[in-house]
Amino acid sequence: MKRLREKAVRYAREIYRSQFAEHDAFVVLAVPTASRARLAYRAVQNTGAPITVAEWSKGSINSPLAIVTDMADQIVGRRLMEARNRPA
Repeated sequence: MKRLREKAVRYAREIYRSQFAEHDAFVVLAVPTASRARLAYRAVQNTGAPITVAEWSKGSINSPLAIVTDMADQIVGRRLMEARNRPA
């Protein structure tokens, strides 16, 4: 978990310095089980990295595309809420 957290911190720095920053890029970390998803989520939370965690395996009901579009919708929704709550 420590290694994953360190990687997330590096991603946070590098993505915002790169050409991807202007495109609201994010990383989907797909893991095969719910328990791994919980561990991964705890590792990357509060790092500032645009990383979302999803449970996915070959036998999953959701497609990778559905996971990515759902995550993008969540990120856009959060950003809209943050923008509304900022003082003018």
